[in-house]
Amino acid sequence: MGLRLILGRAGSGKSTLIYKEINELVAADPGGKPLWLLVPEQATSQAERDLATTGPVPGIMRARVVSFQRLAYQMLHEVAGAARVQVGELGRHMIIRRVVEQHKQELRTFYRAAQQPGFVRKLAELISELKSCQITPADLTALLEAQADRLTPTLQNKLHDLALLCNHLAEQYGDTYLDTGDCLNLLAENLAKSPSLAGSQIWLDGFNGFTPQEYAVIAQMLLACPQVSVSLTMPPQLLRHRVRDDHVFYSPWETAHRLMQLASDLGVAIAPPVVPAEQNLRSQTNEALQYLERNYFNPLARPYPEPPEKIKVVAAGNRRAEVEAAAAEILRLCREENYRYRDISITLRDFADYDYLLTTVLTDFGIPHFLDRKRKVDQHPALELVRSALETVLENFLYEPVFRCLKTDLFPCQRDAIDLLENYVLAMGIRGSSSWLDNKDWIPPQDMTDSGAGEAINTARRMVATHLGQLAQALKEGTTARDYTVALYNFLDGLQVESQLLAWAEKAANEGELEAASLHTLVWSALVGLLDELVAGVGQEELPLAEYARIVDSGLEAIELGLIPPELDQVIITSLGRSRNPEVKAALVLGVSEGVLPARTVEDGLLTEHERQQLASCNLELGLS
Repeated sequence: MGLRLILGRAGSGKSTLIYKEINELVAADPGGKPLWLLVPEQATSQAERDLATTGPVPGIMRARVVSFQRLAYQMLHEVAGAARVQVGELGRHMIIRRVVEQHKQELRTFYRAAQQPGFVRKLAELISELKSCQITPADLTALLEAQADRLTPTLQNKLHDLALLCNHLAEQYGDTYLDTGDCLNLLAENLAKSPSLAGSQIWLDGFNGFTPQEYAVIAQMLLACPQVSVSLTMPPQLLRHRVRDDHVFYSPWETAHRLMQLASDLGVAIAPPVVPAEQNLRSQTNEALQYLERNYFNPLARPYPEPPEKIKVVAAGNRRAEVEAAAAEILRLCREENYRYRDISITLRDFADYDYLLTTVLTDFGIPHFLDRKRKVDQHPALELVRSALETVLENFLYEPVFRCLKTDLFPCQRDAIDLLENYVLAMGIRGSSSWLDNKDWIPPQDMTDSGAGEAINTARRMVATHLGQLAQALKEGTTARDYTVALYNFLDGLQVESQLLAWAEKAANEGELEAASLHTLVWSALVGLLDELVAGVGQEELPLAEYARIVDSGLEAIELGLIPPELDQVIITSLGRSRNPEVKAALVLGVSEGVLPARTVEDGLLTEHERQQLASCNLELGLS
């Protein structure tokens, strides 16, 4: 049947139709070929749950719910790429840092920016964007040679630096390593060879548009699979009309026409669009919401004929009052209208202004909740231990990094003893490895002799000398990134960091802090993964310890952990940029004020909006910032 579009407005039953089709095929033949459901990365967990709970057969059996990236990993292990070491996001950041350090003297614009916090993250994001748009270093160089007069000098220098770094990055990877940004290209090249994908039915749900890389994958799906179904949120009748680029449904409309053109170019049949039979499933009990969805962007819409009962607009004096009002409404819904917590969601523009308030207020109100966002954990004690331990060695046991190490609570020493040790070091002006690593005991002041504080100080000092001293010696003897990483891992192993984090996780779980328990467990896995990727990416290279520390710091800065909701019955809190809410009965949207919703454009990348427009005018189009 080729390409099939499933069209409908928000809440019209597109996903419900897809789940029904998949479940019917599973029930008819549980052992048949896999049925693939592709959804955005952040929607995979919810889609799996929805699919597993809506069908007549428990579980999902033949059905496989994946994102594009996860599909690429699975397919490449089947047919190609398994022999190449796949470098994840953390490894990318560290390899990029290494390449920047090696070639910073050749950079024109990025030389100074390379020393600023966050530069590697922004550069990694831009390189990923170039790859997703299938723009190569050769394309950048060709543009500079052919149309430099149409570009500002600053943009010319940026493109020079990008082409230079991308070329050296490709050399660094060689034939041994595979960048995450290249996985979809390899998937497109090898998809037809996959025994589990070729000949299978595929559904794509929850997308508003696709990158050039993803279009290339979809093209191969159309050639290799009997049917590819794509759901898009738009009124079906719009498909037959021309839509302006400022129309609210322009993006899905353009996506639909690009898909149809792609199928036509490939000689693949295009089935008539499917429109779910039951319209407005999500809002059928709320006519006011249905009216709002249809008319919000209509300047000629007439006022709703009566006061809406199920839509409320609440003004608050400040954010705390706003959050407290939301918490009170949640409790009212649960107590008076028999809602479950899982029937309620809170949606924000972003978490920056509400993270702490929501956690504090909802906890005080006794409302179980889950913030659906990735957690930055670069200040977690285990990661701070790594950072400060390397700094201790580099700075020859200065006071500050030594005690940042000790105050992570991952050294086998009581905090009281550490406080005594700190007071002694400050009072006596102790600094340098020669003092810390001396075999002779430190002589305590007279007032500490009788109290036993002197023995506590020397016990703590010997503990520092044992662990940090061994690390310093091993790092001094090392020459390659692998040598340094082995020394660092042995240091962590000697402190039994993994066991301590598991103990923290168990304690947090016993106290009902399930999110903290998950974080402690995942941090160790992320840290070990970072060290593995570091060895895989630059392990054999000789480099100074200071450069190694900067590479590690880039990796630590990039660690973000996504958690799965630890409970089923809790309020889900999402941002609009990441929102993939389950079906809920009540949605509370906070922070709806001018400049926040809709948000003002903030330029945070390495290319400005004007520079992106210059590139687009030269037929080298990136997304809008």
